[in-house]
Amino acid sequence: MSLELLPAEVLQNVCDLLRHVRRNTYASTGQGRGCPTCLGLNALLVLARTSRVFHNYALNAIWGTLPGYAPLVYLLPDDAWMLGIRPATNSKDFSVTSSTITRPLTENDLERLKHYSPRVKRIIHRVDVPFPIRAQEHQCLPSVLEAFAAFFNARPDQAFLPNLRVLHLNIPSDSYDVYPSLHVLFGPLLRDFDNSTSTQAPELFEGALSKLAEKSPGLRAFQISLWSWEPPLADVVSHAVCKFQHLTRVSVDMIPISAEGFAHLATLPSLRDVGLKMGLRTDEQYRDMLDKAKGTRFFPRVFRMNLQHQFGLAIPALALRVISSPYLTIISIHVSEDAVTSQDVQELTAAITSRRRRLLRLKIVEIYLASIRDGDAITMDALDPLLDLVNLRLLKVIAKSGRFAIDNRALGLAALAWPDMRHLELGPDRMKPDVTPPATLEGLILLALRCPQLHTLGVALDTTLRRLPGFYDYLRPGAGKSQGRLETLKVGRSKVANPAEVAAFLSDLFPNLCNIESDFAFEEEIDEYEPLTPEERTEYLLDAAHRARWDSVEQDHIPLFVNIRKQERKWANARRGD
Repeated sequence: MSLELLPAEVLQNVCDLLRHVRRNTYASTGQGRGCPTCLGLNALLVLARTSRVFHNYALNAIWGTLPGYAPLVYLLPDDAWMLGIRPATNSKDFSVTSSTITRPLTENDLERLKHYSPRVKRIIHRVDVPFPIRAQEHQCLPSVLEAFAAFFNARPDQAFLPNLRVLHLNIPSDSYDVYPSLHVLFGPLLRDFDNSTSTQAPELFEGALSKLAEKSPGLRAFQISLWSWEPPLADVVSHAVCKFQHLTRVSVDMIPISAEGFAHLATLPSLRDVGLKMGLRTDEQYRDMLDKAKGTRFFPRVFRMNLQHQFGLAIPALALRVISSPYLTIISIHVSEDAVTSQDVQELTAAITSRRRRLLRLKIVEIYLASIRDGDAITMDALDPLLDLVNLRLLKVIAKSGRFAIDNRALGLAALAWPDMRHLELGPDRMKPDVTPPATLEGLILLALRCPQLHTLGVALDTTLRRLPGFYDYLRPGAGKSQGRLETLKVGRSKVANPAEVAAFLSDLFPNLCNIESDFAFEEEIDEYEPLTPEERTEYLLDAAHRARWDSVEQDHIPLFVNIRKQERKWANARRGD
């Protein structure tokens, strides 16, 4: 069968799939870095040059996704642009090529560009397809978009990139004057806009976002990442989101959004994936808005909700109570600064389970806390409402500082309530002062027996074997059964006195455990701290000793015990065969 008889869609799919093929080995670039060898891209270049059948389809695949718009500059005549090189400053850095336009563009200058620009569908800065390093390390100075904007503004019937659907930009802080010309990249087919920047020019940024809403009314995905911001800039983003009516995904989780912006997004029937930082100015505006929302269909179809707040859990808890979506599957809550209490956490978990339709649907719950108030501790009572989530597969309750008081009873309840759990983190404590955890190694047994899919566990443990019941002196922990999926155990600041005894227990229960993470200091890091008093230095050395013991459990003892038990089983099977 001749290739010419195949449907065009088949030939294009072949080239698109070939575009993602890369070699697993890494080749040196001569710049201190490695890059994947782009086998698929090289093959497409050969097809574009040698195959009449695949020529157009190969070009579509080559130009369909670009790491920025800098490659388009090279389609202009040589006298229209100029390059500058910023040399690498050290062996780990790399040189960057910057391009600029040297004169106004004419119709003849764009003849070659117009042949390739309709093929461009994605401009991205987070490269998920293989590109040579030299293609990624190009930047355009603002004059490039200024020249293109001046040309196409005078010709409204023409478009720079008429088929662009995805636009991901990473604009440096010193290039904010590119925003007045950014609209030349927008078009009616644009569906995904992602801008990472640290601009401090709210007026220019507002003009760019207004043009985005005007020229791309069908936008589906909107993401803004601002590494630094002031309230005027937050107002700009809040006003911008109110101009889009068809969003399915929005992520503005680094800059707070206003109550008005939140309310607008909550009414969009198409919205499915939400990431927002709440609390611009006062919480009272949010409280009033959420109180009025009771009985309305807020976020009717959302399946993932990521809410951040700088101070406390009260506003996120109110927001969760008004979400009406029966499809809600993932909830992630972040508190960046304020200390919370166990009562705050209990009210949040009650809000998570406040709607009956969520009990069967929710599979992932993440709660990230800045700190737990001094004198308080997170117990299973605070998490008790989550026990109704029978299909829960991932639960993280993590704090940068503060106490967790998770005991054996809590671990037993978790094992009984969540048999499909894959990833469970309840703490553990990461900061001083150190307190003996209430949970012992015995608490892991029911998790091992009832949660066969569990692969990651984080909990603080009292590893003292004398706290175990006496019958474990002659009975194996799992009564001969083991859980083979667990690979990662996060123990925080849990201390260990006898690595061999702890490893014997863990290896019998979790034979494939290969990664134990603790939060004790490395001995090599001690000299990097500020000048330490003798008491502080002794304390850090004790920390380093506990880390070394956990490393010994992971790297030395567990593999040894696992191999011994494998050999014992082999001998036992051989004897039974005899």
